[in-house]
Amino acid sequence: MKRKPKQRSTLRKKWRVSTIRLYFREILNYFYIGRMIKRERGTETWNRFRFRADWVNRIYTVINLQEQYIGEEDSSKYLRVIEEVKPMNEYINSLDMAEIVYPVIQKVDDWAYLIAYVPLFNKFTILRTLWYLVLFTGLIFAIIYGIKYFPYLINLFA
Repeated sequence: MKRKPKQRSTLRKKWRVSTIRLYFREILNYFYIGRMIKRERGTETWNRFRFRADWVNRIYTVINLQEQYIGEEDSSKYLRVIEEVKPMNEYINSLDMAEIVYPVIQKVDDWAYLIAYVPLFNKFTILRTLWYLVLFTGLIFAIIYGIKYFPYLINLFA
């Protein structure tokens, strides 16, 4: 007679995909991006791609097209930019940041494109941060209140 497996794995699955876990994972990823920027700033490949970073851990650079491509259509210019971004993407991938940043390509002028690698945030929002702050401070207040008045509650029911 076969035994049924226990249902403990469903609780484990729920924890893996829970919103609060993904929220904290995105915060940890944000600090990981900051550490990688600090470590790589000033290296040869960082300077070769002319990367810069700002205070919110966005990595950006500007790609200037050559004069021979200025008269072409926008779609062919965009393809040229994609060709120049490919080595940058490989470098970002070598830093293990390909899954936590995404590239944004923005046209600045007729010959210049801004490439920015922006941290990926799905669950991290200001509203959710405020909600967790209220939730955790309420929990801490309840614990402190319970510890303070616990002897009184025991005498009340005893």
